[in-house]
Parts: sequence; structure tokens; C-alpha cells
Amino acid sequence: MAKKGGASMLVETILLIGFVVISTIGVYSFMKEKAETDTKKTIEGIASNLECADVKIDSSCDEDNTIINNTGFFAIKNLLIRTSTEEPVILDINMLPKDSIDEISNLRLLLTPNIEYEVAPLVNANNKLYICKGKSIKITKCQ
Repeated sequence: MAKKGGASMLVETILLIGFVVISTIGVYSFMKEKAETDTKKTIEGIASNLECADVKIDSSCDEDNTIINNTGFFAIKNLLIRTSTEEPVILDINMLPKDSIDEISNLRLLLTPNIEYEVAPLVNANNKLYICKGKSIKITKCQ
């Protein structure tokens, strides 16, 4: 029987060590990228929660004119208006605190009678728009 040579054992050991090192580098690179992505998502989520914390809207009526008021402490960049039957509409309004919009001054806010609308504020944080889901209100056209 022939004995295995020392050179082939050395080659096997070097190949095994190379495989382990390359695998370790691959796993490290993947996990580092995943951790950075998860961290960015977490930071963005915290930023949106902080911006939305003091955002508040409400609605009122002036005869048959529906009014939406910004009663919070932050500016609202846009309003998302949607129903269960129509396409959502985004109004670019830039409402400062204590500002309001109504159907007469904003023709894109024309509401249909007897339909319930959901109005959600969108705020600008770090040059990104965030919808404040928990701050949305339900409105109907004033009659």
C-alpha cells in the first residue's frame, strides 16, 4: 500500500483554510450590509414617529364649506385624501401650525356628499415624506 504523501496533506490543509477564510469574509460582508440597512430603517422609523408625535388635524364646517385645520405644532407638507371607492388624492398644501384649508379656496378638496373620506397628514422629515397613519381623521362633506 502506498502512503499518502506529505505534499497532498499540505495542499488539503491550505485549501480548507482558504475555504474557511473566504466563507467568513462572505458572511461578514453580508451581515454588515444587513445591519446597516436595518439601522437606517430603524432611524427613519424613529424620525417619522418623532415628527408625527405633535401633528394633529381636525375638521369643521362653515355652512356647507368643509374646513381642515392644522392644530398641531409642526408644518404639514401634504394631505392624503382617500375613500374606499376613489383613487387617493395628495394635496400639496404646506400647512403651517394653525393654518387651514377649505373647499372654496382649494378646488382639489371638492368633496362628494354622503361619502366618508380619510384624511392623513404627510410631514417632511430629513427630506423624506412620512405619512402619519395614527393621525388621520374621517370627514364627510358639510351640508
